[in-house]
Order: sequence, then structure tokens, then C-alpha cells
Amino acid sequence: MAIRKSSRSRRRNSDASDKNYLGLERRLLLLGWMLGLFGYEQNRELLSDAKNIQEGFTSHDGSHSHLYHLLMSRGDKLAISIYDLSRYDNNICNHLRS
Repeated sequence: MAIRKSSRSRRRNSDASDKNYLGLERRLLLLGWMLGLFGYEQNRELLSDAKNIQEGFTSHDGSHSHLYHLLMSRGDKLAISIYDLSRYDNNICNHLRS
């Protein structure tokens, strides 16, 4: 004999699925927003460009990541101000050092 789930159980599973979907949707929206700021149309392009850069921070100034320099090299494609990109990168650097 098959055991039927109660409507309360089905509703709970549906609520969890809805939350997971909304979480994924928000992450995808944030990814699209970030790609636009960095001047990319697809995540694949960003990953392709970033796969050969080193982790960590440059030796000549020590306060900017290699990814920062990659993004700066995009020039006019970059939709975020240089000031904001530098500030965000410095915040990450400082956080990792603490």
C-alpha cells in the first residue's frame, strides 16, 4: 500500500522549492549585474579571461589583486568606476589579511 503525503507535507516541500528557486534567481540576477559592471556579456567570457591569472595580490603595490588588473585592462568596457573597483578590491585585500 502506497503512503500518501499529507497536504501539509506537500505544501512544506513546495515552500522549500520556492525558496530555492528564488535564491537561485537572485544569484543569477546578481551575476548578470556583476558581469555588466565588469564589461562582460557572459560568465564564460569572464571565466576564460580569469583562468590564467594568478591568485593573490601583485608584488609592486600589494594592495590590488591580479583580477583587479585584469578588469582594469578592459578599459572602456568597464562600467564600474576605477575608484569603486579599487575600493572593493582593497576591502577584499584587507579582509583576507585580517
